[in-house]
Amino acid sequence: MPSSFVFAFSIGTLVGFLLAIPPGPIGLASIRLGVKSGMRSVVQLALGAGLMDLLYCLFSMWASSGVLKVLLPSVAELSNPSISPALQLTVSAGMVTAGAVLYRTTSKPLRGSDESTVSNSASWLRKIILAAVGMPFLLGVGFAITNLANPTFIPSLVVVTGLIQSTHLVTGVMSDIVGFSLGFGVGNALWLVTLGFVVTRYRHRMSDRVLDRIKSLMALFLVIAGVYYAVSITVQHFA
Repeated sequence: MPSSFVFAFSIGTLVGFLLAIPPGPIGLASIRLGVKSGMRSVVQLALGAGLMDLLYCLFSMWASSGVLKVLLPSVAELSNPSISPALQLTVSAGMVTAGAVLYRTTSKPLRGSDESTVSNSASWLRKIILAAVGMPFLLGVGFAITNLANPTFIPSLVVVTGLIQSTHLVTGVMSDIVGFSLGFGVGNALWLVTLGFVVTRYRHRMSDRVLDRIKSLMALFLVIAGVYYAVSITVQHFA
């Protein structure tokens, strides 16, 4: 029996919220923005990430709408041919670069002429990354785009949405697909807002040193994940 739009939206919100809970750089970004800039910035970050997750889910729902009986051994066959290894490697390289730039900004500023030298030698790429960090919505979109570097992200999402459709909680009807995908994006955004709200309430207990450590963890996570994805993509497609 086809589910209603509201029911599909509710299921999507629950799934999106639960899948967003595992820790990652976007969660750390929400914590840092909550402490440093307040809830307005957290909401903007959540909207950017939620919008991208909505689009990812919409694609996956369409991709799996004709495959209601998904077998786990066939996961490898559910790859997305539109995401080329070159694009994935480019995103991976961007993650490593962004992580390196963010990590450098956590170090103590140099004094005298050294400080001006560093300022004058700042590359255009560093300026762009730092500008994006100052725009929460774009920061959320950027973190969500890094999911494309993970070679298992889209196939896994296709499997999850296919399994949900196979239970008939959500059907392949257009209204259900849109409702579930919209809910998925909202659920992801709700987790980030919840996380930001909690840390904002207790931000008076967090020092600048704690913020620097959070920023360092974000940077290291991006670098490690970028290198890992690059190796995985290389082995999968070129070995």
